[in-house]
Amino acid sequence: MKILRGWVHPEEGPHGPISPQKEATLEGVQKALQAKMNQANGNSGLYENLKLANEILTFIRNKNPGLDAPGNTGAQCAVQLQKLLDEIDVKNPSKEAVERLHNTLQSYNVDFTAGKIAKFAHGKVKEVSSSEEKEHVYETPRKPPGPFGWVFEILNEAEMREEVKTVREIGTALGKKGLEGKNLLLDFEKYIQRIEGKYTVRASKASRNFEEQLGDHHPFPESARNGLGFLRGIRDLHAAGYVHGDIKPENALVFDKEPALERVKIADFGKTRKMEEKKHATNAGNPRFAPPEVVLSKEGEVFSTALVLIRSLEEEVLPSENDMMLSPARYKDQSPESEKRRGIEKFLVQNQECVQTEAQHLKGIGRRIRMYGQTKISSIPQEDIERTVDNVHAYIDTLIGALIAKHPESERQLVRIEKLLKRMTDADLEERPTAAQATQELEDILS
Repeated sequence: MKILRGWVHPEEGPHGPISPQKEATLEGVQKALQAKMNQANGNSGLYENLKLANEILTFIRNKNPGLDAPGNTGAQCAVQLQKLLDEIDVKNPSKEAVERLHNTLQSYNVDFTAGKIAKFAHGKVKEVSSSEEKEHVYETPRKPPGPFGWVFEILNEAEMREEVKTVREIGTALGKKGLEGKNLLLDFEKYIQRIEGKYTVRASKASRNFEEQLGDHHPFPESARNGLGFLRGIRDLHAAGYVHGDIKPENALVFDKEPALERVKIADFGKTRKMEEKKHATNAGNPRFAPPEVVLSKEGEVFSTALVLIRSLEEEVLPSENDMMLSPARYKDQSPESEKRRGIEKFLVQNQECVQTEAQHLKGIGRRIRMYGQTKISSIPQEDIERTVDNVHAYIDTLIGALIAKHPESERQLVRIEKLLKRMTDADLEERPTAAQATQELEDILS
């Protein structure tokens, strides 16, 4: 018998079995709920909450291990949901009523039935599992091996909870500005089910991440449209008042069933934070795609996004002998880790004249430190910044030359993209376009 915070399976616990009368109550509430779901299909926010409520009632009726709602039987839970549903006018739902329903649903937890999940990946913070239902993945805090693994598990759970909160706040901020954020993965929420009793988050299951997509060698202009999806995501994130904090191709996911320009969605908001215009903070993200000034800012993220655009464009013309469009004049790092990189990423981390590095400073704890010095300016010497930019621009020249040779019919478009990439990677932050301006320009080029 699984016990969650003192509340047990209703068939086995002090409340006794679910009676036929209570079962009828559950069935009636679920039918009414499903009718509301059919009416709410045009309102995605309301529909997702109603869908979650329907799953809760299904769990109760199937007598899965108990809801984490002390003192409530399944029937009492159904009554509570019925009251919340009665407050909602599906045709014109109030934000307050939907929010009350949402918060109540998020307060419930049930445990996965054994044998229905399988872990298939993990990162530093999360373990990722799939289930018999193929549309979603489920993430739990990772417990690293070793005697202090439990400490990191606690820290990882706290980081996941913070990420869930951040994602919800981003969605709210976008809604106030009338933006949909179709290139942001915003369905990252605490889930009512638990895996092995752990805090669990559910998100849509992607086809692959953006770095894996690059391996398909999409030709121009498809490669540029894929990069445009990434750029649109950063544009919307900045418009909501946030910086991502860890821009790299692996932190975007690809959904093949979505419309072409909505397939690439920015994800992994663990280092995301609020950031005003023209403000800066210490960079705690990966140093491979960092801007040369090595500070976190919206202007810096425009530079980093340009590097991702270069990665998207270059795969179809990368030389096979060293996986770079241009070889560094002087090498600083040819470690096995850096040799795994490709394209502009490999060029930067191996190049003695560029500030980007393979190593992650403060590895293991640095990612947990919240940086508040938003006015801190880079201590990187200006000559190092300019030297890095000169190398990036030389790389862009080589890349665009190779693409024009392969696609001479697209020369005018490619020359305009070359100019855009160079402005996005300018040494002077004031000269870089905003993500919104860069998005508009790339859309115009590709239209």
